[in-house]
Amino acid sequence: MKEKMRQAFSSLHPSRDILAEVLKQADAQKARRSPSLCRLCRSVVVAVLVTATLTVTVFAADYVINQRDIFFFDTLEALTKFQTAQNGNSAAAVSVAMPNSAEENEEMETAQQYVSRWMDGELEGETVLSQQQGDPTKTGWERRRVTKREHPVYGPIVNEYLSGSIYASQIVVEGVTDWDTSWLCTAMSPDENGQLITISRDEKTGETLSVVALAGYHTAQGKPFLLSYNYDSSEQYWQGPEYILNSAYDTAEVFRTEDNVDVLVQSYDGQVWAIAANVEKTVSIYTTGYTVPEMKELLNHLNLAEAIG
Repeated sequence: MKEKMRQAFSSLHPSRDILAEVLKQADAQKARRSPSLCRLCRSVVVAVLVTATLTVTVFAADYVINQRDIFFFDTLEALTKFQTAQNGNSAAAVSVAMPNSAEENEEMETAQQYVSRWMDGELEGETVLSQQQGDPTKTGWERRRVTKREHPVYGPIVNEYLSGSIYASQIVVEGVTDWDTSWLCTAMSPDENGQLITISRDEKTGETLSVVALAGYHTAQGKPFLLSYNYDSSEQYWQGPEYILNSAYDTAEVFRTEDNVDVLVQSYDGQVWAIAANVEKTVSIYTTGYTVPEMKELLNHLNLAEAIG
């Protein structure tokens, strides 16, 4: 399920000829001065197998934010040298990601399509136990779907899918988070049928193992804004090092919010991404409706310390 979630809102796709494509895109984007990368609309990080005998300079992390190292590189060669040194091998897997254009990302799944897929579609490997309609004034949710499946890490789990417009203004999961996002509803309009919380619990103990929440909005101009919250009790989302190739972005920087949360903010081709992570929790944003300065102002209103603290 988590992999499908990542793929659904990923616009960075690995190429069949990955190394050539990375070099090609890096050179092309450097020439036109257009760089950027992301999580919600950035896809899987590209893994490139290279053989390199390089003179390596030891780097310190440019930023260490929320227990996560962020490294910025001006060239692919510098990035390759650094990762080769970390691997201690001349044949190293170099991780780098390249953004899609705004036109390419128009094909990504919308919030409504995402919700419909999980609430109405066939769920591979999952047995549906129940489906209900609810009174949101009493339950919070409008629709509820419960399934069970065998998880490769957790074993037998029960998945609870909850959809409802209330999740545009408040993401609430008992024992995990009670995050007030109502400010977003004053800045833009929630997508109809575009909010979903998925809770995975241990089938025997009822312990909450993971949470995936998605809330979709749109600006007055109809531009998308996607907010994702993730919690996983065993996996540290995006806690590995982040390698940023500056020439792949229009802008890429770490922004510290007024509530003292460091956020990786990146832009490219009119798109803006932001991600804040802290151990097992992460918040990711993708939009084409805000500039970088506007995104920073928005982040100051989001109470991120409450979300990932």
